[in-house]
Amino acid sequence: MLLAWVSLPARADVASDIQAALTRGDAGAALARSAAAMQAPAPGPRVRFLHGVALLESGRNAEAMSVFSALTQDYPQLPEPYNNIAALHARAGDWNQARQALETALRNDPGNRLARENLGDVYLQLAIGAWREASVPERTEAGLARKIRYATAIASQIAAAGARMPSDGR
Repeated sequence: MLLAWVSLPARADVASDIQAALTRGDAGAALARSAAAMQAPAPGPRVRFLHGVALLESGRNAEAMSVFSALTQDYPQLPEPYNNIAALHARAGDWNQARQALETALRNDPGNRLARENLGDVYLQLAIGAWREASVPERTEAGLARKIRYATAIASQIAAAGARMPSDGR
């Protein structure tokens, strides 16, 4: 999944440097630059968001969740932090929490294509889970088994194509 861009003003040079590091796949440089920028007074929502992405890309999920959660408190109208919260929940396999976060993102911005795409991925995972729960090994109907098999194959193809929640910042 692709990373949404927060379009609020920030020091363009700092945010651009962090974004450039993320774009080239250098999460370490992005994290170092964003951590330094976070020490400045009032770093701004864009820098804070990119810091969260750098943390997420560095595998520091709990810290990323804190950054994105704080952004939702300070800027509840922004959809992007909710999308990334959903990504963190999805990484943990908590599909219901991911769904709730994406629904909030879409309430804030009904036209947000990234959140809508991510919600489709979450619905697919929820469907697979529901069908597996409905399945009884010795009595699973052919139609239900087929749904599970097809949906799992689709989810595997999506994963193999490199789609994941959240994106790599590019």
